Amino acid sequence: MPCTRKPLPDTFEEDPNDASRVVCMLCSRRLARSVTITRGRIKRHSNTAEHKASVSSDTIRKEHIDWGNTGILDDVFEHDDRVYDYQGNEILFDAGGSNDTSTQKHLAEELEHFELWGEYQDLCEGDDDEDVAITNVMAHMRNIGFEDDSDGDEDPPENMEPSTKSRWFPYPSKTMFVLDLLDSMPRLRFSNNALATIIWAMKHVHQTELPSLKALRKIQGDLCKKVGPETAEIKTTMGNTFSVNTLQSGVAKDFACPLIREEMKLYIVDPGDGPVSETFHAAKAQDTDPDLDSPMYADHYENHYYRNEIAKLHNGQYAIVHQWRMTSEGLCADVNHVDVDIETAHDWATFMPNPLRAKANGKRLYTVHLNVWADDVSGARSKQYNEHYNIYYQNSGIPHKKLAQEFFVRFASASTHATSLEQLNAQSLECSHIGMGGNLPCWRCKVGGSNAEKETVLYETLYKPGAPRDPDKTLEEVKRQLSLAAQGVSHNAMNLEQQKSGVKDSIAETFICRLCTVSQEMTGRSTRRKLTSTEQAALQKILDDITGTKWNKLLELKSLGLNVHTDTPDELLHLYLLGQDKYVWHILHNKWDPRDAPLFLIRLESACLKGLTLPPVRAKWILKHSNGLVGKHFKALQQLAVFEVHGLKLGPYIFDLLKATGELGAHLWFPKIRKMEQFLSDLKIYIDNVLDIWSLIDPGRILDKGKLHTLLHFIDDIRRFGPAIGPWKALIYGPPAILFSTEGFECFNAIFRMCSVLSNRLAPSRNITLQFSHMDCFKHIISGGFWRGTNGHFIQAGDGMRAFMNSEKLVQRNLGYIDKKDLVPGTAKLKSAKKHGAAKWCETRYAMLDPPITIEADSVWEECSYVIGQHQDICVEQSWDPLTIERIQSVLQRVTDPTILVIVEVFLLAEARSKRYNMPQLLAGAAGPRLRAFLAKDVHFDFNAQHDCLAAGCSTSGTRPVRQERSDTAATEPIWVHNTQSTSSQYLVNMHALHNADLIREALPRTLTEPIAYLKDRVSSHQASSAIVSGQRTQRRAKAAEKAKERAAQRRAGEAGTGTQDKGKGKRNRGQGSRRAEGDAGLANADAGLLQGGGRP
Repeated sequence: MPCTRKPLPDTFEEDPNDASRVVCMLCSRRLARSVTITRGRIKRHSNTAEHKASVSSDTIRKEHIDWGNTGILDDVFEHDDRVYDYQGNEILFDAGGSNDTSTQKHLAEELEHFELWGEYQDLCEGDDDEDVAITNVMAHMRNIGFEDDSDGDEDPPENMEPSTKSRWFPYPSKTMFVLDLLDSMPRLRFSNNALATIIWAMKHVHQTELPSLKALRKIQGDLCKKVGPETAEIKTTMGNTFSVNTLQSGVAKDFACPLIREEMKLYIVDPGDGPVSETFHAAKAQDTDPDLDSPMYADHYENHYYRNEIAKLHNGQYAIVHQWRMTSEGLCADVNHVDVDIETAHDWATFMPNPLRAKANGKRLYTVHLNVWADDVSGARSKQYNEHYNIYYQNSGIPHKKLAQEFFVRFASASTHATSLEQLNAQSLECSHIGMGGNLPCWRCKVGGSNAEKETVLYETLYKPGAPRDPDKTLEEVKRQLSLAAQGVSHNAMNLEQQKSGVKDSIAETFICRLCTVSQEMTGRSTRRKLTSTEQAALQKILDDITGTKWNKLLELKSLGLNVHTDTPDELLHLYLLGQDKYVWHILHNKWDPRDAPLFLIRLESACLKGLTLPPVRAKWILKHSNGLVGKHFKALQQLAVFEVHGLKLGPYIFDLLKATGELGAHLWFPKIRKMEQFLSDLKIYIDNVLDIWSLIDPGRILDKGKLHTLLHFIDDIRRFGPAIGPWKALIYGPPAILFSTEGFECFNAIFRMCSVLSNRLAPSRNITLQFSHMDCFKHIISGGFWRGTNGHFIQAGDGMRAFMNSEKLVQRNLGYIDKKDLVPGTAKLKSAKKHGAAKWCETRYAMLDPPITIEADSVWEECSYVIGQHQDICVEQSWDPLTIERIQSVLQRVTDPTILVIVEVFLLAEARSKRYNMPQLLAGAAGPRLRAFLAKDVHFDFNAQHDCLAAGCSTSGTRPVRQERSDTAATEPIWVHNTQSTSSQYLVNMHALHNADLIREALPRTLTEPIAYLKDRVSSHQASSAIVSGQRTQRRAKAAEKAKERAAQRRAGEAGTGTQDKGKGKRNRGQGSRRAEGDAGLANADAGLLQGGGRP
């Protein structure tokens, strides 16, 4: 029979972490730390002075106990120089002590229980590192009553599974749904404390069915497991660890969400003679290998028709489907008609059925293409850079008017350790290229050579696209570099090889550096000794023992339709706005006189912004921070600066460069291309003009700025991928739609940054990934998405939740979704009640006009704020419309019915474009304004026109009060006054405007918009520029070599002087008598050496 332990005294308890030890409760209470001893030392501990003091303290506490209810504000009393509360508990004033290991572990478990590590810690496993200091603080706060007993952290009920028939399924109640809605808005992120405060406030206004924060976190975790994307932990070849929301689960959610599925294009879309406005309209999609497209079509009877199989047509003939494609007439198939031949039937039968049919196992099988984006982003809101490598992606089968919205951007992964190439192991914008440091500086083509060659014989080639790079050749070069490193090539020799070929793989470089370092250690840093066969074998073994990826795996995906050199297109933000526009702005404002900048500021503030979809131009901020502008500032300057620089100090060709930049920018921002070949021909002229003018201003600029040469590749990119920018109508509510622009992904960084700020910092990759998983889960549920229930059947949220998404615009906007169906062409919006005065038609100033409809004289009309054009433009007063080249003066709506009249002022279109601005001119009538009335349905779209201030003689003749804090001050400032009454007053159609750039060129005659080549003989001009830059850089290199020789001579002289000085110091150690004299001689020699060398090196 086993022996039994003696029962413990009342003041001792067993240590929960170690059964062989016990805890003295009296000493632990008095000392505010866990006091543990072994069981055999209980009697000895009871006789110690420390324990007797604890017994005395406990006795005093019991004598002063009041069994009534007391609070933290009740009186305290002192006894024996100690302070006790009204219940007799001693109040200790200390800064906290160090707890032993067992107490630390216990308190850490308590902290984890109360979810203080991070916002979403319940959704992931516990962490190993604990912050005991925070635990102690929270424990003391709970002990002294600062934490309410009903703080909302009570354990949730065990069974929270709601009925599938509930309107708020899968949530137990509407309140729970609303709280999760608040916690799932991407740009309105809540911390634990903020959400707990909201719950507390709801509780104190007597909200019923209020869940606790812990119950909310539990339901969120359960739903993420059921509905959210699959989250996995990955380890890379470099040994880094990160978490990822798998792409497969994200694509599955697209199919299961009706809001997204109805937008998806599963087959190639043939635009025919229509405009090219989407990626799936362009050449890459049309020329893709049929094996990489959706292989089957399913009819209403669930008959599956696979490509490369025989199908029977309605007319009784047989055909083999080659490829499925969508046309204006519906889904069609490219087929090969079949003639029955017994002799050849066996040969065809060996390829049938399509092997994908067995893999699909009776289910529908489609191919989905993704747009993947990777970048390094700061995870902090402060200026301190907290680098994260992020991966986002989009379903490229969705139209780009939807992809412009954050709702359709999905998060894949983020890591502070693993680079983007490690995370995807399949996506990199580096293309294994060395960059501008190589002889071949372009990652797209093989243009270039040595510096001397690029300045002379190869200078002209920089103005044309070179031979395209091939991923197979790039991969061969990467493997050759690894082989050279395994043969013992030095670092310097490897750098020369990479510079010569222009190939430098970021993953292979890690192993190349490792091999070169080992080789250097073997040779003892000798550049002459070669490795022995044994040493080379050891290096080769190091290379062979490397497991996993040794190079960029993107280079191996050419057979799957991905060419890393041609399928990583140029994008407008970094290449054009932060490239060409930035270069032009720098060379423009750096040459101004002190009076030029204030004058430019005044003019820029007076520019008309109607028809530009630009926010107010903060001209003062732009001039004050002229070297710190971002993309939105350059976008505004690109469209307006050319009108505001007359009379300012400009260098030669600067104004021409400004015009060429604006013309090219507007052409790149076409959302739809209706005549592809004509568009690309015009684009080539615009690009050539920009590069040619740069060659006249700075012949060496194209050698130093690789972005200028890269402009030439826009032609191939647009041919393969479609317009560089998506439909601009999205600008009314948010960023422009993206084809191969990255502005939508850049905007998504703000959501990531908020998730990073609210993460637990201990496992940022996992925590951020889980937060995005939760947000994707909620978006899927509220938008009516399906998921598999416990019984195996697909279910969706209750009708109450789905109605929220359909009817609540606030919810849509905060989830990043915009329904553009609200803008109905031909409709208008009334002005506010205070502004829209009603009047009879006969009393208005437009009664003399001849309206397009019959209007009764006593009919009442009200003023409207704007009218919606045929292209969903919001046309306000003073907007321009190309119907008859008019400017809107007023919009009126009849009170009794929705009839809307638009009153316009008609202008004349000049036959020739302006010689200075190269833009069409609009002339006012000589007899005064000509007004006409049109129906609202006749308004097409709006465009931008600027007043020709140079021709009209406008000046800074006006003043206005300086406004501060939204009120006028006593100070005044000059303003620009447009002279619209002048007989020479005219307007210019802004051909640099980005909004509706394609539509205005279609509305105007081709003779007024056709591009004009800047140089007639480009080759001769480039040869002259080559001679200039070659001479300049030859002199520069000669001066640099001469300075290098002088520095080397000074260094040698300085070293000689230092050696003489050391000899002088040595002589002073010889004898006591002659030490000072010899030392003085040594110092003299040292001084002579310093004078000869010109100072210390």
